[in-house]
Amino acid sequence: MSDCQTFNNTQMVSAVPPPPVTCSGVYYIVQSGDSLSTIARRFVQMTVQDILVANPQITNPNIIYVGQIICIPHNVASLVDHPSLQTARPIGCSC
Repeated sequence: MSDCQTFNNTQMVSAVPPPPVTCSGVYYIVQSGDSLSTIARRFVQMTVQDILVANPQITNPNIIYVGQIICIPHNVASLVDHPSLQTARPIGCSC
């Protein structure tokens, strides 16, 4: 007998937390090597606290996942020139 749990094709397993429900700014896709502090440094006058306030789904500021979509609030979303920065379209947006 196996200790592993079996999943059928109707069950979904997700390691990446869902994006914030609403975002009054831009969405950002977390990349390999990112931390909240490195992401904050990519924007003018951004702090880790700003990111945490806009993303209540992040319960531990030391744990984010590659592919996770987070919100960068508009009030501080002035981009510092950074070639590896990628942004995501809002969920359901065809823009």
